[in-house]
Amino acid sequence: METIRFGFKKALLSILMMGLCIACIGCSTKSSLEWLEPSIKIAPTDKFEIGEVTDQSGFVPAESELEPAEAMKKALVTAMQRENLLGNEFKIDTTVLAYSPGNAFSRWLVPGMGATHLKTISYIYGKDGNKVAELPVERKISAGGGFTIGAWREVFSEVAEEIVEVIQEKFLKIKQKKSAPAHKDTSES
Repeated sequence: METIRFGFKKALLSILMMGLCIACIGCSTKSSLEWLEPSIKIAPTDKFEIGEVTDQSGFVPAESELEPAEAMKKALVTAMQRENLLGNEFKIDTTVLAYSPGNAFSRWLVPGMGATHLKTISYIYGKDGNKVAELPVERKISAGGGFTIGAWREVFSEVAEEIVEVIQEKFLKIKQKKSAPAHKDTSES
């Protein structure tokens, strides 16, 4: 009887460890910034106008589904507003290259199957209209099941946030502020 319990615990632990590994590698975001005009003058206070957002993914939404270009533009505006980056020193045009809403139940059954996928490329233009940089971003949610329900909606926000983060860190050279842990002031007045 003890051997059966030990075997069951060992099998359960193995399954949990495998699930944890799949959950850790089940989501990925890839991004980069390619300079096309390296001599451009950039100030950390420069702002961005959201230009055209187009869809070349070939995805045809049903009535209740999001239109990729519309969802991407809304997410970009929200992310840029949150970081106070809306303005007119630069313009950013974004193209949705690939989009698949995926299926959380399928991801739960077979990790990798039913993946939510969004691939974009953004072009940054200077005031003179010249293209100064391109910024490809790709986000995949390949595993996770129940806690990834709604990923088809959230993937646009996640990609927009990645675009903003890359712009801040690599384009504007702004170091991201880490939130400082809250601490109590123990000094007496």
